[in-house]
Amino acid sequence: MEEENGMLAQREIEIGIQRKRAEYAEEQRSMAQVEVKVLRAEVEEGRKKLAEKTKQVEFVLSQLAEEKQRTHTLTHELASLRTDHRLLKEEAEELASQKGSLESRTEWVGRLLKK
Repeated sequence: MEEENGMLAQREIEIGIQRKRAEYAEEQRSMAQVEVKVLRAEVEEGRKKLAEKTKQVEFVLSQLAEEKQRTHTLTHELASLRTDHRLLKEEAEELASQKGSLESRTEWVGRLLKK
């Protein structure tokens, strides 16, 4: 009988140990579930922040594209103005040359008329 009592006591101890292990496992599972919820919330918050940053980057990129287009247009306008300036300068030089030639002729005609 003592042997049976000892076996029963041993069995009760093992059952107690198994219960404690099950309780500990349940606590661990509950803590893991809470941690998963927290991590999911952090991931969602990170996604929202990433979406906002992405919008900001897209806005800046669109402004850079507009600025690039304006710069391109202004570069072409500048090239056109430089061409116009060069042509006007050549025309001014030609007119100055013609003026000098006309002044020389006028002086020559004036001398001829005095004679």
